[in-house]
Amino acid sequence: MFSARSPTRANYPGTVPNSWNNLGIWRHARGTSILPSNIFGAPSDRPKHSIALRNLGSAYRQKKDWTQAKSALERAIALNPDDPEANYSLGMVYAQQNDTERAYDYLQKALASRPAYPEALNNLGILYLRTRRPEKGNAVLKSRFA
Repeated sequence: MFSARSPTRANYPGTVPNSWNNLGIWRHARGTSILPSNIFGAPSDRPKHSIALRNLGSAYRQKKDWTQAKSALERAIALNPDDPEANYSLGMVYAQQNDTERAYDYLQKALASRPAYPEALNNLGILYLRTRRPEKGNAVLKSRFA
């Protein structure tokens, strides 16, 4: 039995941040109008939870809040430099701001960690085509189907 004097506590490391992250995903999927930082919890509460930071960055990216998106994604990458999703998302932030050199860097880092990452391959190919490098763009896009 549970009593008011002995509240239940999470016994496994990461349970609370994972729960906040899952709640954030659920709320965000339902199109809530709450700020992303309130959906995924204040990052200062969970400064070392790279998945929540990545999801927070993606939520800000969807809202086109580039400054907040970059901040959250850079913190996620600092915790896990080889995270393909965080590198991809940050690459897309830079691509959406027409900072193609940084976009290339982060998309290529995503592909270094996950060579068969279809979204990264597709968007890197499109980025090459947009910057008038059709040979590289065609090569990347063809590699997606190899």
